[in-house]
Amino acid sequence: MSVQLGNDFRYLASQMLQCEPDVAWPAREEAAAGYVAAASIAYKTYQVQEQLKLQSIFAETNHFADLSEDQEYQRAESAVAELLHLCTDGQPLVDDHLYHELVGALVETVSVLAVDSVLAMEDITEVESQRIESLMKGLESMQRLFRNDNLQLSSVATFAPHWLKMCYTTELLVSDRHI
Repeated sequence: MSVQLGNDFRYLASQMLQCEPDVAWPAREEAAAGYVAAASIAYKTYQVQEQLKLQSIFAETNHFADLSEDQEYQRAESAVAELLHLCTDGQPLVDDHLYHELVGALVETVSVLAVDSVLAMEDITEVESQRIESLMKGLESMQRLFRNDNLQLSSVATFAPHWLKMCYTTELLVSDRHI
């Protein structure tokens, strides 16, 4: 709802500026700026709401702790699927750049939570390591949300700085098992 409201405010601002553009009308520019500011607030509200949802979903996984239990692992798999759905949910509602900013903040939240949780574990069994790797690989599929059609490159690290740390953590788990 917040994203749609933000889109409406952006639309109203653009329409106001197109209304008799040759006539100087300071109130028009002021009102348009107010709509742009309201759109920013609406988008920020959406971002905060979604980050809170992500944190709640991630908390349900017991922060990837004790994944040796099948029930805990299945709960974590469901949470990762829900996170992926949450991140793709708003895509058709906004332009690409704004979408990348909004989802980038969500991906950053997930990356930080995942890495911090894994690094806080004192002892990781081989089974847990494999399961964490599987979950992290699932999270890494969010990279496709940041593909640039022109370059075929992902810009996820631009919008989620901890993304690379999460990818490296996964690689460390894999390499540690092969030593």
